[in-house]
Amino acid sequence: MSGHDPSGCVYACVGSLFVLYVLMALRMSFYRLAGSPGEDKPNSPLNRFYEIQMLTAEWVPIGAILSLALLYKGTLPGYYIECLVGAFTIARVAFVVVKLYVRIHVAGVISMVTCYVATLLMALALIFV
Repeated sequence: MSGHDPSGCVYACVGSLFVLYVLMALRMSFYRLAGSPGEDKPNSPLNRFYEIQMLTAEWVPIGAILSLALLYKGTLPGYYIECLVGAFTIARVAFVVVKLYVRIHVAGVISMVTCYVATLLMALALIFV
């Protein structure tokens, strides 16, 4: 690695992503234990949460694996790794918060686009750097 060691930031971000992952899965389990209230209603809290939980379950492992791969490959400067991993983590947490509590569609779109761009840049950095 050149210069700055980003491992602390990467491990903290990956740990935060998995805490988010577990909390979302746990809350979905509580909905199921409660008898899945509103499962047949399109705009029910259960269905809205299910969509958010599903997207979190899809994206967290991808971001975590790319983050750790960038760290272990070690060819990218540390501050670039921190920026990419931090952007991905913040985008995922922002998406969950916006979709659960704020419900502003544009903010959800911005957080998802940020997540997509960070993922793409991490993948390209792994391939080409």
